[in-house]
Amino acid sequence: MQHLKLSIPSLNQSFLYSGNFNEMSYQQLIAYAESRLGRVLPPDFEFFYANSEGNQFVVDSDEQLRNLKGLNQQLIKIILKEKDKEKIFHPNTICNLCHSSPIMNARYKCIVCENLEFCENCLDHGQVHPLLIIYKPEQEQFFDGFFKTSMNKVKNLFNCQYNLKEALLKKKTELFGTNKKDHQLQSIQQENIQLQKEQDDQKQSEDVLNKTLRLSEVFEDSPENFENIVKQNQHLSFEELVELISDQIQ
Repeated sequence: MQHLKLSIPSLNQSFLYSGNFNEMSYQQLIAYAESRLGRVLPPDFEFFYANSEGNQFVVDSDEQLRNLKGLNQQLIKIILKEKDKEKIFHPNTICNLCHSSPIMNARYKCIVCENLEFCENCLDHGQVHPLLIIYKPEQEQFFDGFFKTSMNKVKNLFNCQYNLKEALLKKKTELFGTNKKDHQLQSIQQENIQLQKEQDDQKQSEDVLNKTLRLSEVFEDSPENFENIVKQNQHLSFEELVELISDQIQ
């Protein structure tokens, strides 16, 4: 009696069929594979028979199963795996990031930046702007009209100097204004900016006063005589101010 060994590489497992392989139909083979997978057989999966020489042949009918049953083998090995996908090439294209050419399989085109497109391995730009997916070269003609008629409108919404989130918030504000929560947040931000400015001004005034008093001690003169010099040269350190004033006195 022949036995069936079903290998499923995606599970990294093989299963020995406990029933009689000679009585198995193609639909029973599918049902057995689905019971091992734990789900309905995906349409992009196929059965392959692997002979002793390592060659593989598709098994997709009762007739092909009958041919296997006629082989002089005690153990029939069938593999369930994903179909080999045909590579799709997009002529006259180049990925703007990795520079691979032509772009293969899915092609991603930025709907904001003109003439900017990427392969399926270089999608970081999608975090900044939306990307249009072109699966086949013939689809490009359907998108040409979109880019010609809508590019200016899209650019106004997704300005290249902003990221996507900022552009959407800006557009939302233009259309609907700011809600109470947004207004409160803006008020807090403005107050923080004003507070930071006041703190910087205070720190600057203290620095001027400190340098002025120290100069008056060094040169034994009234602080008023050094205040304007310090204010006009706030970028200079105390040592540089001493050197500057010393040169003026000489």
